[in-house]
Amino acid sequence: MLKQLHKEAEVTDGAVSILDHLRIKDALDVVVDLAQTGMTMRCVTHEMGFARTVAD
Repeated sequence: MLKQLHKEAEVTDGAVSILDHLRIKDALDVVVDLAQTGMTMRCVTHEMGFARTVAD
């Protein structure tokens, strides 16, 4: 879903908090892909491994 948007920045707050464990990885993979394109993001998350992966 997020891949279809054309934005320069994205703000998320607990983007995966309502997802089941099977869908969390898929959602985080989309955010990682966006980060690798250079998109500016501000994310609130408890997924610390994910935060370390996308932080710069």
